[in-house]
Amino acid sequence: MKNIFAALTLLLVLTMSAYASEVYELWDKILNETVSDGYKNGVELTVVDYRMIMVKPEYTELLETLSRYRIADLESRDERLAFWINVYNIAAVKMIIDSYPIESIRKAGNIFRSVWNRDIIDIGGELYTLGQIEHDILREYDEPRIHFAIVCASVSCPDLADSSYRAATLDEQLNRQTMDFLKNSGKGLRIDRANNTIHISRIFKWFEKDFGDRDGVLQFIDRYLGNGYLQYRVRYLNYDWDLNE
Repeated sequence: MKNIFAALTLLLVLTMSAYASEVYELWDKILNETVSDGYKNGVELTVVDYRMIMVKPEYTELLETLSRYRIADLESRDERLAFWINVYNIAAVKMIIDSYPIESIRKAGNIFRSVWNRDIIDIGGELYTLGQIEHDILREYDEPRIHFAIVCASVSCPDLADSSYRAATLDEQLNRQTMDFLKNSGKGLRIDRANNTIHISRIFKWFEKDFGDRDGVLQFIDRYLGNGYLQYRVRYLNYDWDLNE
């Protein structure tokens, strides 16, 4: 009996591991074929081919696989964090596709329910909104770099990575995303040395407390760019909500 139980347990673990692997492999294939470098509204960014995604069989298969996924089988912090970052990005893509053609993700909402509060993706038989994933799940990990990994399908958002986030490489991926965003003067950070001012993304304003406070934001930037930004005045860049297509 013990041997049977052990065998069943091993089978369950292998099955869920296969689900995890399948999710990331499907998402990687989609990203690899539909994300590319581009330029829109004066900003360098990665653009997404939503028309191509919506007809890819891997997209349907990905959503079906997620609907069977058991979140409880994610064991480590990095496994859970990587999983939910990927889910947010998949859900944002799904929001666009479900409303396509659309000029901005914000147009997917209405006067009764904002886009952030719409049920959009089925994970293990439970529906989630973008707001739930971001605020109730991801922000609970006390990891401010998530704000440069999750992508709300807009020009001024961080760029959608061309591969899925994985636990084994998560720290490196988050650092790379953060650095790439900060180095993008069109939406991350622009320096006006003549006026001793830096213009930074409104993401830092909206989620300031995730970085500690205003000084925490500047210290965070300093860690990546190392140019003594604490001495600068802060202004915020305009946020372009046009679709990153």
